[in-house]
Amino acid sequence: MHWYKIELTADQVMRNAGALIAIECNKRFLAASLPPYAALFGKEHPDTSQTFYLTPDAAVLCADIISSYNGQQCSAPSVSDVDGVEVGTSTAQDLLTR
Repeated sequence: MHWYKIELTADQVMRNAGALIAIECNKRFLAASLPPYAALFGKEHPDTSQTFYLTPDAAVLCADIISSYNGQQCSAPSVSDVDGVEVGTSTAQDLLTR
């Protein structure tokens, strides 16, 4: 199982794509009874673009979201690569690299 990242442009962020991703991920996590290692991490950039990272468990639940936003497989982000958990449990923070 792999991590995935979705990179949103400033224009996509302005059109609320980030909020839509978070809402859809939250629906799936709740439907799956909040798996402890399913999480969506976010990072806002100075140019107002945004990057989301999905844990391997989240990627399984949100494969269609990843596909529709052209998400790419990636390695686990480090603690400094994210601002925090957008959706999911804080337990998933254990999966970030240090």
